[in-house]
Amino acid sequence: MEAILDSINANFGQRRDYPPTQTALKGIRSALESPLNTTDGKAKTMAGYCRLAFEQELATQPVECHGQAVSEVQKIIRQLSLVLPANHPWQDATVKCMHILREEPGEFGGIFEASEHYFVDALRSNPVRWGKVEEPANIQQDIEKWKNLNSFLARVTGTAGGTENVRGRWIPWSKDALHRALNVGANTNLEADIIECYFWVATEWLLCAAYEILVELSSQKDDAPVPSKWRTWMDKLIEACANRHDLGLSDEVYSRILDAVRSMAVAEARLVQT
Repeated sequence: MEAILDSINANFGQRRDYPPTQTALKGIRSALESPLNTTDGKAKTMAGYCRLAFEQELATQPVECHGQAVSEVQKIIRQLSLVLPANHPWQDATVKCMHILREEPGEFGGIFEASEHYFVDALRSNPVRWGKVEEPANIQQDIEKWKNLNSFLARVTGTAGGTENVRGRWIPWSKDALHRALNVGANTNLEADIIECYFWVATEWLLCAAYEILVELSSQKDDAPVPSKWRTWMDKLIEACANRHDLGLSDEVYSRILDAVRSMAVAEARLVQT
C-alpha cells in the first residue's frame, strides 16, 4: 500500500509546500496507515485532519488563499478514489470520510458539497469510457482507474442513506455504465479487456446501489411500479450471461452478473413492499 500513498503525494507537486495541504496529506496518510484504527476510526481521523487543514488556512493564510484547502482535500479524495480498489478497507474509510465531510455544518460542509466536478472530470477524461485504446501500454492502468472510481462512487451512493442529494448525484453515471455494458454488441471495435471492464463496472453499481438506482428510476414517470428500463436492464444482463462466451466474459464477471441480477430482484422486492 506504500505505492498507493506515494502516488497520492506525487500528484500534488509543488502544492505539497502549501501548509494546509501538508496537514491534510500527512494526516490522511497517518490515519490510513495506523494499525490501531478501525475503518470508522480511520474515516473520522481523516475527516478531522481535513477540517484541521481548513481551519489552519483560515487562521494563517491571506484571504485570497481561503478555499484552497478545501480544493486540495477534494483532490486528495479524488486521487484516493482512483487508486483504491473495490473492497479495500481504505476505500471503505475514504467513502465514510467523504460522508462525514459532506455533513459538516457551516462553510466547510457547504464548500465540500461542490466537489462533483473533480470526479466528473476524471470520469469524462478516462479513455476507457469512450472505448479507446490510445496508449496500449497504459490501458490496464486506465481500466483500473475506471473500475476504482466507479466503485468508489457506487459505494458513496449505496451508503448515502436518506441523503437524497448525494444518492441522486451519481446515479446518472450508473446509467452510463449500464448503457455501455449492455450495448457492447453495437461496437465491434471494443477490446476484450474493455468489454470485461464495462460489465464489471455495471455490476459494481448494481451490487453496491441497486435499490438507490431503482428508487431514482421510480421517481420518474413510468407505466408500472417497477420501471420498464429496470426490467430491460435485467433482461439484457441475463442475455449477456447466455452469450458470455461470445462476449469473452471471464468466470468472475459472469458470476458478478448473476449476483447483480439477484441484487436487482432484492431491490425490486424491497421497493414493492414500501
